[in-house]
Amino acid sequence: MPEYNARITEGSPNFTRLDLRNKWMANHEGEWIVEILRLLSKAVDPKTRSQLGYYWGLLFPEIHAELLKLGHTSTVRQILDLQIPITKPHAHEIITNSCGFIGNDGKHIRLSGCDKFDGINWLNNVLEFARMLSMDTDLLRAKGEQELRNQ
Repeated sequence: MPEYNARITEGSPNFTRLDLRNKWMANHEGEWIVEILRLLSKAVDPKTRSQLGYYWGLLFPEIHAELLKLGHTSTVRQILDLQIPITKPHAHEIITNSCGFIGNDGKHIRLSGCDKFDGINWLNNVLEFARMLSMDTDLLRAKGEQELRNQ
């Protein structure tokens, strides 16, 4: 039996190839059919390129620079534990561990696992993290809005 994919909008299916579905139906006029509904995927709005650009292109570099300025360090384990200026991967993990409690019942979500809505909450938490570092979050927001206008 043929399969025709559809997306549900406003309570009704919108078939990707309605013409083929209607042709099949016309060829079987008067016959009985069984319609089986199977969910192919949940509707998810992925995080946007703008959200990723705002984090990786503006917020993250600014926060990393602030952590360096404040003297934060990373521990490197060799023969002895060495303290070095905080690395970018370590800074990202600190931000992720601090800002990712945005899921249902406070479940932790990494930026890579965010959809568009989660991305908004994640970025708001990153801005709050920046505020706790005494950074000018109004300026960070304004720079982000300016960048969106320039795209």
